[in-house]
Amino acid sequence: MELVLQILGSLGGGALIIMGFSSFLSKIWLDRITKQNSLLVDKDLAAFKNQHIQDLEGLKSLYNSELEDIKQKNIEIQIDKQNFHQISNSFYQIFFEKRVEVYLKLLRMKNKYIMEMNESLLTDFHEGQPSVAFSIYKEMRLLINAEQFYISTELDKLFLMLRNKSSSFLKDEEMVDATSFDGQDHEQKIEQYEEVYYRFLIQNAEEINAVFDQIDKDIALLRKRAEL
Repeated sequence: MELVLQILGSLGGGALIIMGFSSFLSKIWLDRITKQNSLLVDKDLAAFKNQHIQDLEGLKSLYNSELEDIKQKNIEIQIDKQNFHQISNSFYQIFFEKRVEVYLKLLRMKNKYIMEMNESLLTDFHEGQPSVAFSIYKEMRLLINAEQFYISTELDKLFLMLRNKSSSFLKDEEMVDATSFDGQDHEQKIEQYEEVYYRFLIQNAEEINAVFDQIDKDIALLRKRAEL
């Protein structure tokens, strides 16, 4: 410290001038450096801001594009729903009309069964109830085989049970046909058929009645829907 003071003392006023000039230059360089740093910071900030704006514009464009896609898909879904609804209504109308047609045929078979089994004097005279029952069963079997899609699930299950129990009697009837030969007594052949039909009725009367009861229930539902 003493050495510095001695040097400054030896220099006199010139030292003070030098120190003042150095301080002035330091201030100028500091201002320049500060301004340069400020310019660099502003430049970086502007670049960051521009990049941020570009990123936001890109995201906005992507969002708008995806939003338009979602809107378009939603429109397509609504159109598909409307078309499906129209197709469903059209299909249901056709289905309902066909189901009514099938059940009208089943109802006629049921009424024929009741009339010939319970109300026909001729059937009683010939004791033809078993033959009537078997004949109507075969008629119903052909109809349901062809139009099974249009009957109710409950009726389908009940008729399947009846059909499984009746398959052997159809084979027995075919067997009577197959064993026919010239010279066979006609009355004897009729007795063979009647024996098959009698066993069919005795073993399946409960199932037949269950099928007819279900037909009545299904028709009641059809009437109720038709009245709505």
